[in-house]
Amino acid sequence: LASETGAGGNLQLRRGGRGRGSAGAVQTIPNGGYGDATLFRIAPWLEHRVLPAQGVTCRYVGWFAASPDYRERFISMTQSAAGESGR
Repeated sequence: LASETGAGGNLQLRRGGRGRGSAGAVQTIPNGGYGDATLFRIAPWLEHRVLPAQGVTCRYVGWFAASPDYRERFISMTQSAAGESGR
């Protein structure tokens, strides 16, 4: 892990031109710094981008989804695998 922070890397969001009306104003969310995270909705009507960063940059991007229910899928898969190995 880096102990220094870089500059830039701001997140920009705007309501897109598809679905829920015309394109909206761009909102810029500053890079919070070392160890911070920004969560936002992924939706067809919401456009996003990350501006270029300078200096030390470490990024991790992850997604959260409401469906399918991955927990239930994982449990089902592990139960099936356990059943197959017991044969």
